[in-house]
Amino acid sequence: SAGTMSKLTGKKLSEPAGVSGGVSGVLTRPQTLDIIKELNGIKGVTALMAPRVTAMSGQEATIQIGREVVVDPEKAPVLDGLKIRVLPTAGDEKIDLRLMATMGEQIGVDKGRPIMHTSSVATNVTIFSDCTVMLESGGTVCPSGPTELLFFITACLVPQPKGEK
Repeated sequence: SAGTMSKLTGKKLSEPAGVSGGVSGVLTRPQTLDIIKELNGIKGVTALMAPRVTAMSGQEATIQIGREVVVDPEKAPVLDGLKIRVLPTAGDEKIDLRLMATMGEQIGVDKGRPIMHTSSVATNVTIFSDCTVMLESGGTVCPSGPTELLFFITACLVPQPKGEK
């Protein structure tokens, strides 16, 4: 829901129609800049910014911040950090986005092995070019207490050079 933004900033965001899975809002560029500026001014809010990725229509792209941790040598490693997968499909004026954000965090150690907590949010949304999707994690429990993660994902259509398809 858009409740986290209301709690943090005192402003109510309208919820986008026809989307689910943690989408809090679809924002224009000025709205995104205003919200990020406001969030940066709130005590206790930490902003992690700057990861960027370019994805072609129909090709998945991944941003990963963190490392893989071996919890059990007989199983695949788990993420201690953040991973966002984006699958864009470009239309004439709009972009369909399939988004999945996963956060893993070590919350302790048992018999020399890390204890991990993982949470994910996934959704599909259609936006106009240069708009931003705001996702909420739904809240995670960290050793320091409950934490709400907000993800801002901006998609832009890039014109192809003349003569290319």
